[in-house]
Amino acid sequence: GLESTGIIPTVRKTLMTVFNRYEDEWLIALYDDQPRERVKAVNWMRFVLLVHILVAVAAIASGYWIVIILFSCHMFFGNWLKYFVGLPMHCGLRDNIPDFRLCVRSIRLDPISEFLYWHMNWHCEHHMYAGVPCYNLKKLSKVIAEDMPEPRTLRSSWREMLATWRQQEIDPAYQFDTPLPATARQFQTDTPCDLENSTGGLAAKDLR
Repeated sequence: GLESTGIIPTVRKTLMTVFNRYEDEWLIALYDDQPRERVKAVNWMRFVLLVHILVAVAAIASGYWIVIILFSCHMFFGNWLKYFVGLPMHCGLRDNIPDFRLCVRSIRLDPISEFLYWHMNWHCEHHMYAGVPCYNLKKLSKVIAEDMPEPRTLRSSWREMLATWRQQEIDPAYQFDTPLPATARQFQTDTPCDLENSTGGLAAKDLR
């Protein structure tokens, strides 16, 4: 599917992390100056793999093979929610622009879908303050609400995308320009010091 990376790539990436080997250029750069965070990521992936192995062993021993499929393989056939929620995050918006408010959507979801999506429906906030953990993104959205566009609903996001697609059939260069509230401040290029302090108390403890 559009969102699934497949079993082989997923298993490969998992094992590469377990053995502390990163081939992805983005991941290498991400942990380049955060060696402690890299160790945490590796240890967490080892724990996750161990849990899956233990569940598989228990499932085989008990004769309930279906548990393996439901517990370890669900991501390969349960991507429908990720597709419907994830696709509108960027689709049809402006590109080649540094202001995330204009190229990313934040979407209000019901509590269950928001939990399953790891609160990443607050996607604009996630891009603007990448150091803020997913469970604090909703709090962050309230703190910076005056500078942000009104969050869409899932339905309005898809309607907006479809309207953009129809317009692009006529004008291929068309991109939806997200309206900002009157209280919104203009985009400013932050200095390194500003970036280091931007996440404040909402950042992960080791990054404060």
